[in-house]
Amino acid sequence: SKVTQTVPADYAAAAAKTGRLSPRDPAEIAQLYATYEDLKRDRAVIDFEDVLLLTVAILQDRHDIAEQVRSQYQHFVVDEYQDVSPLQQRLLELWLGERDSLCVVGDASQTIYSFTGATPDHLLDFRTRHPGATVVKLVRDYRSSPQVVHLANGLLSQARGRAADHRLELISQRAPGPEPVYAEYTDEPAEAEGAARRIRDLIASGIPAGEIAILFRTNSQSEIYEQALADAGVPYQLRGAERFFDRPEVRKAGAALRAAARFGANDSLLDDVVDLPSQVRAVLSGEGWTA
Repeated sequence: SKVTQTVPADYAAAAAKTGRLSPRDPAEIAQLYATYEDLKRDRAVIDFEDVLLLTVAILQDRHDIAEQVRSQYQHFVVDEYQDVSPLQQRLLELWLGERDSLCVVGDASQTIYSFTGATPDHLLDFRTRHPGATVVKLVRDYRSSPQVVHLANGLLSQARGRAADHRLELISQRAPGPEPVYAEYTDEPAEAEGAARRIRDLIASGIPAGEIAILFRTNSQSEIYEQALADAGVPYQLRGAERFFDRPEVRKAGAALRAAARFGANDSLLDDVVDLPSQVRAVLSGEGWTA
């Protein structure tokens, strides 16, 4: 894919090299990839990866622009560095140039975006690329109880590969808590029902509902758990599922911007504002947004 800087013509060979099994023929996926790129070109649109690719191309081909960017941005900090893709790494290298003004933070054991081309190799090879780097190992865990940290350490101790060779033994800084409980269910609805019953029992025992949460990987899973909680008579609040542009405050801000774009000439708020960013800032400040 583009995040690994692989073009459609090379996709099938690159897919075979990974050794992963695919439900579809790599040649078919390569054709779909090529068709997608042609469609974007015909419609004169770009996607997020194109933004990165075009920026990389500009910085590679236009040394004057590269130097301007480097003079403007002198220091870089990258969080979750274990989830950087080859394309993002290339862009970071072009931003830096010959400098070493870089701070990265990451944990190779927490790579979760490998399906988008991310690899922890950039983090693991950092000292090789930057031999003068200072490495600070963050082993204190302020989030979880000793019981949870012990379970995580034990689980990660079974890992293999390069990331396992650089694994850290975390130390909890929290007060002791209950032992984690592992349970198996026949399917997801049964799991949701079991979780709902457990929560009902916990609330009945006096534990505040505000101290209980259900975590799931994707928003599409929420319906099963919501139904199970409703069936168990457990009230709940759903957090983090709404899309950004569906949030009430964002919808209100969008309506204000559309109104300003349509009737801006008659809005006294914009009388003394000339450039577009300042106009946007003026409109949003009236809605309580700050920048």
